[in-house]
Amino acid sequence: LVALKINFRVPLPTFFLAAMSWSARPEDDKTEYFDKPGELDAKVRAVAELMRNAQHAIVFTGAGISTSAGIPDFRSGMKTVLPSGPGFWELQADYERRFGATGKEDPKRPRINLDGMLQAAPSFTHRAIAALVSEGWFQFVLSQNVDNLHRRSGVPREKMAELHGNLMVEYCPESGCKRAGRDEFPRDFRVGPNGRSHLTGRNCEHCGTALRDNLVPFGENLPESETDKAWHQSDVADFCLSLGSSLTVTPACDYAGWVGRKSREDFNWPTQPGDLVICNLQGTPYDDVATVRLNGFCDDVMRKLVDELGVVVPD
Repeated sequence: LVALKINFRVPLPTFFLAAMSWSARPEDDKTEYFDKPGELDAKVRAVAELMRNAQHAIVFTGAGISTSAGIPDFRSGMKTVLPSGPGFWELQADYERRFGATGKEDPKRPRINLDGMLQAAPSFTHRAIAALVSEGWFQFVLSQNVDNLHRRSGVPREKMAELHGNLMVEYCPESGCKRAGRDEFPRDFRVGPNGRSHLTGRNCEHCGTALRDNLVPFGENLPESETDKAWHQSDVADFCLSLGSSLTVTPACDYAGWVGRKSREDFNWPTQPGDLVICNLQGTPYDDVATVRLNGFCDDVMRKLVDELGVVVPD
């Protein structure tokens, strides 16, 4: 399966109407697995013990942590049990099976409601992650999500890498503002996508430079500021919990995968060995290097985990 980033920087009509059905997963990969209650409880206890023994724990998040907030993911199948329904690529594939690959102007073609996405409230998993960061269980959050829910749930910016950007943050590319730590401008409205220019139409209040969105399209690298943090964190981490990700979107998934791989491969440089724990309904390419594989809804798993660790999650 070819791993792809979601093209949020293409202007909205082009993005929504692009035929992306070829990125839907093969039928066998869409099977959803659930551990029996007693089995899941035992696995969560094992994960809690790994976290108690970890020196530097991180968490990696994908679209699956936002489905309980009402935001559909991208790769769940047509028969998914998720209340948010099938993933966007799956809906595109289903549309094209029924109507063909043409009809890009057809109003029936599936679209992503970005404005609706930003109205969603953080899920229990978002709030649990914020509580675990606050209490020192997680040292850092790596996220593929652009929905701003980690920030809204209380994860500090300095404890997070937003690998694919944020729909509600624009930035100043001027080096002086970056060095001074004043290059980001969080907003209470959606700032993009704005096409290949990324220009938002506003200027930096400090230096006057044209502000840009930080969303990642096809053909562009992830932001170096975020990838530098992500590689460092995955290199020093001895524990990574991957939540709600198919772990197929490169290079983002490689940061989580590295935590599991580095303990099982022969490398010629010193590196911190680690445990990778995966929580996802579908299988992932990194299941074979995971110490524990949790098959269940993210919110259910996180409720059990915080209870096991004695962490209280605010409403």
